[in-house]
This record gives sequence, C-alpha cells and structure tokens, in this order.
Amino acid sequence: MADADQLRRALLSPQLLTGGAPELEATLGAEAWLRDLEHHDARHDAQEKDVAPTSP
Repeated sequence: MADADQLRRALLSPQLLTGGAPELEATLGAEAWLRDLEHHDARHDAQEKDVAPTSP
C-alpha cells in the first residue's frame, strides 16, 4: 500500500512529483485496486467460513 506520509507530501507539494499528474494518477489507481482486492479477499474468506461442509 502507498505510504500515507509520502502521498500526503506529494499532494501538498506537487513540484516534488517528477512524473506529474500521470504519476499521481497511477499511484492512486494502484492503491484503489489493491484496497479493492484486499476487500474482495476478505469477503471471500468470510463467505467460505459460512459454507457448511458437504458429505462425500
């Protein structure tokens, strides 16, 4: 996940971004994707625990 302090610093001091807005957009997009993936995995794990085992 993105370092919150570094992200805050970049947003408050955009001159630090050597790649400009595309660099920031890529970072935020990757962060959103990872958080969504983590959330999806957590829901999937919870659903698996709720499923009763079946007999062979």
